[in-house]
Order: sequence, then C-alpha cells, then structure tokens
Amino acid sequence: MRCTDASPLLFEDAAGTLTDDLRREIAAHLAECPVCTTEAEELRELWHGLGSVPLEPSDPLERRRRFDTMLAAY
Repeated sequence: MRCTDASPLLFEDAAGTLTDDLRREIAAHLAECPVCTTEAEELRELWHGLGSVPLEPSDPLERRRRFDTMLAAY
C-alpha cells in the first residue's frame, strides 16, 4: 500500500470502520511509514477528542436563549 492509498483510509481506521483486511493493510503500511503513522496518530487523537465535545442542550428554551444571544452578538 502506498501513502496515497493509505491516507484517505486513516480516518476510517481511527473510527474503527475499516474491514479487517484493510485494517491489516493499513497496519502494515504504518509499520513502515513514519509520515502516515504521524497522521494516523493525529487523526486518532482528533477522533477520540470528538467524543468529549459537549452536546447541545436538549432543553428547547435553552437552545432558543443561546440562539438569541448569538444573534444579538452578530
């Protein structure tokens, strides 16, 4: 696998959505490519960080208040 083949798949690898065969191919490529390894590590950090982003309030009144505040600032 070349970098041009691996790079588009690295986010899917971080998300855990690759097939077993592709995951093995990516792992083999990463074992030999420090550039892609760095990119893969950064994407894994990003993916795991997205899980800690707070969700929007579920209270419709709170959402409206935040929207009005944002609109007033604009």
